[in-house]
Amino acid sequence: MFKRFLSPLVFFVAMGLAVSLLAVIFIIFWSTLPAKSAVQAPTVVLTVIAAPTSTPIPLTPTVSLTPSVTPTLNLSPNGGSIQVGAYVQITGTGGDGLRLRKGPGTDYEQIFLGREAEVFLVKDGPKEGSGYTWYYLEAPYDTNRSGWAVSDFLQVVASQAP
Repeated sequence: MFKRFLSPLVFFVAMGLAVSLLAVIFIIFWSTLPAKSAVQAPTVVLTVIAAPTSTPIPLTPTVSLTPSVTPTLNLSPNGGSIQVGAYVQITGTGGDGLRLRKGPGTDYEQIFLGREAEVFLVKDGPKEGSGYTWYYLEAPYDTNRSGWAVSDFLQVVASQAP
């Protein structure tokens, strides 16, 4: 029975239809691909920004003919008593620094850590607290760096003359 349906003519016709069907599918697929456009090189934009120049601002000097009194500093390299107006240096912490606190006592919050050899101006004190003597210090270069410190790690480096 299969011999009647598998004659060479039927076989070649079936093969021709299969090839034709594949060709149609390929043509449809090929025609739906996006068209290749010429790839353009990106446009380079160069913006030149002129370097800033300094504009000299003329300073008008102010001359005061009235003498002013300036405090003189007594240098105290060998120490001295810590008092308000004296400049003190943090020393003896072994490089660990000194904790400056919100109040005169170890139970007050630590504000920041003063570095070894950092110099401060004494603004208040002495006050007793937590078994130590405390002084209120302020950095001469930044008033925000101020707080209470234990006197055990402070050395007078200069004091204002009366």
